[in-house]
Amino acid sequence: MQRRENNDASVYKGGRAQGFTLLETVLAVSIILLALVPLLHLHVRCIQTCEIAMRLSKATVLADEQLAKLKADKDLRTGTYRGHIDDERQDIVYEWSAVVEDLPENYLEPLSVAGLRRVQLTLDWMDGFKKREVTLESIVRLKGIQEQIVNVSY
Repeated sequence: MQRRENNDASVYKGGRAQGFTLLETVLAVSIILLALVPLLHLHVRCIQTCEIAMRLSKATVLADEQLAKLKADKDLRTGTYRGHIDDERQDIVYEWSAVVEDLPENYLEPLSVAGLRRVQLTLDWMDGFKKREVTLESIVRLKGIQEQIVNVSY
């Protein structure tokens, strides 16, 4: 009978086992985790930023709609107006306030147009613990429906 030899050369080289030790494996996993934690944090911040941008965009559209409603009033009087808009889907309450004031005739110097009113509408809401707001301004000519958007600020 032939004697079968143990082929330990594939398992051992120079008295050391091939493969990874537990320490090497733990070290490799630790390095991978150290690289993944900042990437996961970046991903979470990206999602938060997208949500803020979405709310800001929605608030701008709501403010524009409310400004259009105010400007549609044929007898737009000077003063301060207030109200709120509920968003049931996201449980956000948008508070708005508008200031309507007469502009001096020389406000648009080259045009010297009379009967202008400035409408400034501010829409604010709570985003977590931070208060955010959008402000739209418009100039409305009382006689005729001619208007010019002056400023949009965030």
